[in-house]
Amino acid sequence: MYSRFKIDHDAVDWPAMLALLAAHYGTDDRSVLSRSQLLSTGAWSKVKKLFATDSPDCRLVFTPGSSSELQIYVEPVEGNAMNAALSAWKGVRKILHDKSPKLSHLVMVDEQSRKEFLTGETGIKIEFKRKETILPIAIGVATIIYVSVGLFTFAAESQGKFIGGALTGIIGAIASVVFAVLEVRKGTLRWK
Repeated sequence: MYSRFKIDHDAVDWPAMLALLAAHYGTDDRSVLSRSQLLSTGAWSKVKKLFATDSPDCRLVFTPGSSSELQIYVEPVEGNAMNAALSAWKGVRKILHDKSPKLSHLVMVDEQSRKEFLTGETGIKIEFKRKETILPIAIGVATIIYVSVGLFTFAAESQGKFIGGALTGIIGAIASVVFAVLEVRKGTLRWK
């Protein structure tokens, strides 16, 4: 299996992109293509705008989709395909940090059938769709509504104790929002 990325970014011409990739990954090594099951077809060796490299974990091939899109193919050599994809994503984010990189497409593909079986996403939207984030927020909102009603009705005489008991739900909601934002800032990939 392998993963295929498309990363949108501020416009960078290919020679400048090659310099950024080489500064991070070392020299372009086209022999990577011949060691790959996925990339060893003759079609890849004819691609002019291409940067290839490998590590103990994976083989990486970068090619421009346009001056503002980078396409990446990640083939694991040893280990977990998801970890290889995450490593590639973190590397690209580091390389393009001042070019506003945004993951526009990420899929995990079965090499034999060529079928996509997982999709990867990152960002605030996917973080807030996760039950680990949305449930504490929902409890916090329900707690705020309950406290608002209670303060003016049945708990009017013991407001301090009533609010004190409700704080855990509110703090849980705030913590969930903070952790979701931190995951977005780290660039965490979520698979579905």
